[in-house]
Amino acid sequence: MNTNIHMIKEGQRDTPWKSEAAYKEHLGICYISEQGIPYTYASFLRLANGEERVANQLFDGCYWQEPEMLLVEELREAQMRLPRLSQHTKSDTWWLRFDVSPNEEQRSNLKVQGWWEQTPVLWTTEGGEVVVPEGIAFVHGGSATAHRRKRTRFARDLLARRD
Repeated sequence: MNTNIHMIKEGQRDTPWKSEAAYKEHLGICYISEQGIPYTYASFLRLANGEERVANQLFDGCYWQEPEMLLVEELREAQMRLPRLSQHTKSDTWWLRFDVSPNEEQRSNLKVQGWWEQTPVLWTTEGGEVVVPEGIAFVHGGSATAHRRKRTRFARDLLARRD
């Protein structure tokens, strides 16, 4: 890890630091947020749950903030079109809703982790602890309370088709 990187001071405020070369070459610290938090290529990849395309988008989008904040913004703006993970408030059912159908590798990994394909863009699983396979970046959308009636009707229809 490169320990010669220091924050540059502008008066009393820390200035963010970013190195595209360190990111592309996976060489230690590649980004330091305004709050002084250091990030490596592995940090971005971990935040993206192993999905390199999303890790790259997070790195590219960071100018001063923590990349975690970009994921929070993604919940509001959906610019990266990441799948949304949500849980039913009264059961152990989880939904993973994609904007675009997952690729074959992602579909296979979802099935291995116990997810069921309800539609090409909607996957469900059951259980208190949920595992989204590595290689699928996602945002946690919280509980499904806001759309409970609509989703309950949809789930009932899905169960009827599954039986």
